[in-house]
Amino acid sequence: MSRSMRASAMSRVFVLALTLVMLAGLPAEAASTWTKLLTTPGEVQRMAPAPGNGVYVATSPTNSGATAVLYRYKSDGKVSWKVTLGTGGVYITGLASDASGNAYVMSWSTTRDGDKGYPYRLQHVKKDGKLGWLKTWYDDDLSLSGGPVALSGNMLLVAQRDAATGNSTIRRFKKSNGAASSTWTLSGSKKPASWLSDLVVHAGSAYMLDVSGRLFRLRTDGTVQWMKQLPGTPGGGAYLVTGNLAVNAKGISVGYNEGCCDAYVRRYTLSGTQKWSKRAPNVGGSALSVTVAGANTFTATSKWVSDAKRSQIIVTRMDANGKVKGSVKAGTKETDSPSFALASGGYVYVGGYAWTSPNRPLVVRVKKP
Repeated sequence: MSRSMRASAMSRVFVLALTLVMLAGLPAEAASTWTKLLTTPGEVQRMAPAPGNGVYVATSPTNSGATAVLYRYKSDGKVSWKVTLGTGGVYITGLASDASGNAYVMSWSTTRDGDKGYPYRLQHVKKDGKLGWLKTWYDDDLSLSGGPVALSGNMLLVAQRDAATGNSTIRRFKKSNGAASSTWTLSGSKKPASWLSDLVVHAGSAYMLDVSGRLFRLRTDGTVQWMKQLPGTPGGGAYLVTGNLAVNAKGISVGYNEGCCDAYVRRYTLSGTQKWSKRAPNVGGSALSVTVAGANTFTATSKWVSDAKRSQIIVTRMDANGKVKGSVKAGTKETDSPSFALASGGYVYVGGYAWTSPNRPLVVRVKKP
């Protein structure tokens, strides 16, 4: 073999080796995956479990003229049904489901209802897509923010903060008929400092997160048992992406941003003791959501893969000590951004949007890495 041939062969080997090294740094393509890019403009606002290991997906745009829609997806990615819950500026802020398959959707409207004010609505949707009871309350100046929903036994909880007073309330309704029960009010030094991004109930206790970085555990009477402050300050430090609080019997996982773009995951015991805090794996920006299954924390992040595939969804499993145990990637050829993650059976659902013009809701299901 001539010197030039040997040099050419060595060059090919070097390029192949370099390619393999580069590819080794990327998660594998996810197995048993489906990806849905909805035709209706908007973004996924919330997700909740649906019957048969499916998923409820609530979407609405983030601009004027919003149309709020609830989808029920089967586990194979087919749509069982969809129902429109409002048009002309209706925004979904909360979604929960019960063991019978019923869904409960929280929304508010930018259209004033005469002298009553701006309406805030909690809508019961049956598992067949038919509308059930509807509960409505009003605010005169649209000062109520947040609106995540959680199910606690036979009660539904809706958390909101009133910018006019600085206090937060948790409204409670019977899930059977929407009848209102006593409202919990959080005021004083241990109250949310900004709008409420997430609310989760586990074993009778409510856990709440606001975008200023405050994490709360509430007692069964609605009083604060403990409060933890994540690093940073509002506007320049901790900024909570909607939907990054996950709780189960093994503990609490919180996803948050320290500064504009540094995404982190923090793990607590149910009593509020910090177990670990780590930089979110496979993140290329600030997009981050978390979910839990057993002692594992699953993160959904957005990372640039290539000019052809742009920023894809990366789902990563972290063990009880925060160590990365596996990752997979999925998504579209657009720039994808994850907002919510939900563990269901052997899979993780991710909801978000693709950066089209206008944005389009994105739903992904991947097998747990």
